[in-house]
Amino acid sequence: MFQRHPEWFRAGGLLIHVAPEEELKKRLSATAKRCGMTYRCGGITGQGEFYLDLLNLPFQNDSVDLLYCCHVLNMVPDDLAGMREVFRVMSPCGVGLLQVPAFHQGSESVESRSAEESMSLFHDPLMYRCYADADYVARLQSVGFHVGHLLASELPKELVHKYQLKSEVLHACFKQDPARG
Repeated sequence: MFQRHPEWFRAGGLLIHVAPEEELKKRLSATAKRCGMTYRCGGITGQGEFYLDLLNLPFQNDSVDLLYCCHVLNMVPDDLAGMREVFRVMSPCGVGLLQVPAFHQGSESVESRSAEESMSLFHDPLMYRCYADADYVARLQSVGFHVGHLLASELPKELVHKYQLKSEVLHACFKQDPARG
């Protein structure tokens, strides 16, 4: 997906990778370097360069040009606070790629209130919710984002298989409507 959007990589820009996956970290870091971007990564469990909490990002307002965050918002107790924090640090022309795991097929997201309930609902005591797509998009829009979808089904089949994407949906979030330039 990153190869399909070279415009997301801007010379002099800042790329933030939240809770970096090791293989993707290598690829994004190399791509950022090639494009003249600064690559920074981290998470709350010690992965990456430094401690990085999605609810309190150590970046100035409007300073991040590309932010990638995969399977984190469903694990955050206050997902709207995390979304607002990403919106705060995103540059006006930047993009936030906020991916969450497979969606609940109902009309509303399913949320838990305890580790026991999370275990029962999601088989994971650290997971707080399984989003319904329309609800997830509405939450992102409620903090100010314009939201687009990138669908795994639109990628070449060999990439879907290679990266085990199944029916993944990647939400591309913008401060400004990308259709308006």
